[in-house]
Amino acid sequence: MRLAPRIPVPFVLLSATALVVVALVVVGVLAERSPTVAEPTATPLVASASPATTAPASTPPAASVLSDRFGFVWASQRGSSGVNVQPETGQGGFELPTQDYRFSACSCAASLDGTRVAYWAGSTPGATELRVVDVARPGLGTAIYKPPVDQRWTALAWSNDSSGILFSLEGWPTPGAPVGVVTNTALLVIEATGGTARTLATGDSLYVPLGWDRAAGVAAASGDLLAFMDGDGSFVPGELTALLAPILDGSADLVLGTRMHGGMAAGAMPPHQRFGNQLVARLMYGLYGLCLTDLGPFRVIGRDLLNTLDMREMTYGWPVEMIVKAARQGARIVELPVSYRPRSAGVSKVGGTVRGTILATYRILRTTFRYALGGIAQQRRPRT
Repeated sequence: MRLAPRIPVPFVLLSATALVVVALVVVGVLAERSPTVAEPTATPLVASASPATTAPASTPPAASVLSDRFGFVWASQRGSSGVNVQPETGQGGFELPTQDYRFSACSCAASLDGTRVAYWAGSTPGATELRVVDVARPGLGTAIYKPPVDQRWTALAWSNDSSGILFSLEGWPTPGAPVGVVTNTALLVIEATGGTARTLATGDSLYVPLGWDRAAGVAAASGDLLAFMDGDGSFVPGELTALLAPILDGSADLVLGTRMHGGMAAGAMPPHQRFGNQLVARLMYGLYGLCLTDLGPFRVIGRDLLNTLDMREMTYGWPVEMIVKAARQGARIVELPVSYRPRSAGVSKVGGTVRGTILATYRILRTTFRYALGGIAQQRRPRT
């Protein structure tokens, strides 16, 4: 009697996780496209003790324009009211338990996409923390960072893609020290979902986070061709010449470097990241007719083509958006093998952990399905 081959447990777990993620993505995309689905309404975080904390009454605009998923941050100049988060529709809202200090009048900031608010809570050594709260799902907020006991917060700012937060710290004042003298200062960045904060600068100077631009590279670059590559040492810059060739000789409009056929070093890509990558690549064929083996972060595209794609994604979905929109316009997409090595610096927010891979896969799948269900997947490229 011949026994069926045994399927490894990790593969079963990855497959089950992938099915759940795909199901959640499809449901989420369909919910976004359905005009009959009501947005969740925010409920108060802290009971308001002053009439000044209530937003002026007004007639809510059409629901098709404003949504409870997005909101504003405001504070009253009178009374002792705190900082308020108000959904766009004017319904609900809640108060943040923030502390006024130094550069940030409300010690908080709204993400540029209007969906979340980051704020500092607490005012005693060892009891302060940086929190992030969703406008549509108020609660106590998720703590993503706690300063050392000998430091306190000063200010913060969101990245322009709403994926990270730039913030500053300083030492607690020493009794008897001159007014205005600061020590033990630091400037740090952290992912908005939490994780390990990275220190950018330290010293005794005041650091004032004004902004964090993560999209200026394309605008600042000159030339007719744009190349994208992870800056962690995992790719070989010298292989860029091979990727440029098909565009220069007129045989391609977008060239993707595939790590699957280019000699991947041992340990360069963990199994869960490889699984998620190949899952999305297979879905790209099923939904768009694209025969890809990798999503290719090492790529080259013409500036003119990129300018016509009207790129909207600001996080993990950006590489996929470029591919599917280029295919929609009938662009010639070519894959060429590239080398891939273990990164020489930093920790990957995608492949570094299973959680990071799942979050990135969710965002990528959401982008993939959204454009397919949005009706742009009409031009099927023949399989060659």
